Amino acid sequence: RFFVDYAWCHLLLYNMFFGVKVDDEKEFKGEALEQIVHKGKSVLPTGECHGKDGTSRQIDAAFKIGDLLVICECKAVWRSFGVERGDPVAIDYRTARVVDRSLREADEKAVWLKGHLVGTNYDVSAYKFILPIGISPFVEYVPSPNNWYWIRSGLPRVLTPDELNNFLHDPKNATTDEGLWNKVTLS
Repeated sequence: RFFVDYAWCHLLLYNMFFGVKVDDEKEFKGEALEQIVHKGKSVLPTGECHGKDGTSRQIDAAFKIGDLLVICECKAVWRSFGVERGDPVAIDYRTARVVDRSLREADEKAVWLKGHLVGTNYDVSAYKFILPIGISPFVEYVPSPNNWYWIRSGLPRVLTPDELNNFLHDPKNATTDEGLWNKVTLS
């Protein structure tokens, strides 16, 4: 008799390819994540949004939920063994590089859009709110209960593509007057 435990098979496969490099890894991973996230359905250009004052910002993906514009900042950063083991230094590094950075960049882009409602290749004047979030291919550790890290209680601002899809199709998010933290009011 043999007993085969397939529960850890994914971890074995992950570790088997650990350290394998793709020549254009940075662009490949980033573009692949962005394409998975927006699936050709972004309501803003996936290239740069050009303001009428000559400034521009690139929004990785944007989605409409009623009068709410959800803008996404994608970060595709490899995950070290230290994170898997729970090493505090590795977790702090990943938190700073993925979670904090994606949220700061998304917040900055939301503020820029608020100041540039209509550009040469986009128009967000019909929206009342912008919700800036981060996207990662991995479930990320949220280091604090501080509201800045959360969309609402129990829902982090850095989501996986599947979590984003669930969020976008959740009917309770169509009402933006209640329950969503960190939204930027446009009016």
